[in-house]
Amino acid sequence: MPVSVLAQVHPDNRLLAVRAAKALRLDLAGVDLLIPDIRRSWRKSGAGICEVNSQPSLGQITSAPVYAQILRRLVRGDGRVPILLVLGAPAESRCAANIEEALQQRGVCVGCHDVAGVRVNGVQLLEAGATP
Repeated sequence: MPVSVLAQVHPDNRLLAVRAAKALRLDLAGVDLLIPDIRRSWRKSGAGICEVNSQPSLGQITSAPVYAQILRRLVRGDGRVPILLVLGAPAESRCAANIEEALQQRGVCVGCHDVAGVRVNGVQLLEAGATP
């Protein structure tokens, strides 16, 4: 039966798991550590990493305390996604293109769907004539 031990993990053991995930270039990972006592450092008690899961199942036991931490680290700011909608006939598409260019110059990731097609950060994903 799974039991949450996050509050009991020795700092050395936590650092070992973090380093294993970073070595594999993972932002989120489940590190399975075989260790006699999670409260004692792996340096003193011995331990082994048996698996690093790149898509861990968080489950009911671990999810409640971990989801908020994960979201805070992966989503910048307050988590809001700003939206700008420009409506008009095809003649007004130049206005939207000017806005798109200005936002990209400020480093904003821009998704655009207009008469020219669908683009994200200037990369054409669908050609003209794409329907919403």
